[in-house]
Amino acid sequence: MRVEALDGAQPIVEATLSGEPVRLIVALDAPAFLLVNASTAERAGLRATPLLSRGVSIQIRDEATLRGRTGRPRLSVGSAAGIRRRAIWIPDYEFTPLADGYVGLGALEAFDQIELIMDASAPETAATVLPGKRGLLEWRFEASSTLGAVDLGLSLIQRTHLDRRIFRQAEQTGLVDEPLPDAVDEPIGMFAMGQALLHPNHGLLIAGYFPQMLAYQLSNAELAMHEAQTGSGHAERIDVITITERSGANRVPRASLGRDVLRQCARLVFDLQDDSVTLWCPEGLHGDGPTE
Repeated sequence: MRVEALDGAQPIVEATLSGEPVRLIVALDAPAFLLVNASTAERAGLRATPLLSRGVSIQIRDEATLRGRTGRPRLSVGSAAGIRRRAIWIPDYEFTPLADGYVGLGALEAFDQIELIMDASAPETAATVLPGKRGLLEWRFEASSTLGAVDLGLSLIQRTHLDRRIFRQAEQTGLVDEPLPDAVDEPIGMFAMGQALLHPNHGLLIAGYFPQMLAYQLSNAELAMHEAQTGSGHAERIDVITITERSGANRVPRASLGRDVLRQCARLVFDLQDDSVTLWCPEGLHGDGPTE
């Protein structure tokens, strides 16, 4: 499947949801299911799974808890056969004004490959291939950095960022400077906003790329999902979505190449058969600072 994300636009696919035409943003950092606007769920006549929907909630940094619904509508994209996918919607809540919702890469596994075109006129550059691993929420990729191995995420929504542990290592080794005085609001996952400070980068490379500016997420949060036991005794992977502090000293540090880097690439190709991504990006790629 080929999807264009030209001129800073989000990659959007035309699909049907329970037979209703919809437009969905292919979100690289979205969970492996659907996040559907409330108006879209109503238009498509989505039906909730009563037992599972009792436990669906999204907690935003202990500030608000949104109660949602979940079901398994049939999703059809392009020529691929329709398949039932887990979807979440929240009454009276719109996830995005740009489309009818989000679809994660893992929900598009009916395709062998997904190619995202950023700049159709860009010359071919050296390719970087990163092996991937499918997590409960999103794809992560195995990458190297100046400070060692990292679990790498990709995002066209957020700027490049690091988790707290790897950032402190970069700070201690002089790879990043003191933060600039301006603070920005930065999305954490799909659901929350956290304050971030911008830091000049003087030598930290991630997967061979050199982001000029790094957004340090002060809240250092991640999404965690828990399994719910259904009445039939088998586990479903949707019940509660919470934002929790990262913990665990033995965890591989996490980083994310964001829109400030990826928007300069020609294309990205996700291979859903061998769980890898190939990036065609300019040599010596660096970020250009905050953009709207």
